[in-house]
Amino acid sequence: LYDVTADDEESIAANVDGTRHVIELAEDIEAGCLHHVSSVAVAGDYAGTFTEDMFDAGQRLITPYHRTKFESERLVRTQTDVPWRVYRPAIVVGNSVTGEMDKIDGPYYFFKALQRLSALPSLPFVFPDIGDTNIVPVDYVASAMAHLVTAPGLDGHAFHLVNPVPQSAREVYNA
Repeated sequence: LYDVTADDEESIAANVDGTRHVIELAEDIEAGCLHHVSSVAVAGDYAGTFTEDMFDAGQRLITPYHRTKFESERLVRTQTDVPWRVYRPAIVVGNSVTGEMDKIDGPYYFFKALQRLSALPSLPFVFPDIGDTNIVPVDYVASAMAHLVTAPGLDGHAFHLVNPVPQSAREVYNA
């Protein structure tokens, strides 16, 4: 469940209990590898660079979404019956070629607000630097995962599916 506004109960049912059931299924069918889609949200409010080798670094997990994505990844990492790989995408948006999106939650609320501002003169928006964000198109994430799931020797690793050059909020607005 990707919804930073969802409550604890809904997030636990989808992310934690759902992952627990997937692990049980993977064990029952003797899956060769469990490919778990986590999120960069497991980094929480960690200050500094959060690498693919990191998991529990004492970061605060500020929403039920962050906490349950962390807990579901922990379940995958601590079980020992099925080899695993973890994929942590950044904020996933529409197709890089067509721009098509099939969601209206999360960052898309921000895009709707920007669309309403499009009636204003086309001037760069000036506001304080509120930090970087990381947005990746869905086809980038799908292509990376398709490559990683078939690559040999990667079990037991996590992969950040992110833009290697994060965008500032100002750059996102101006784009």
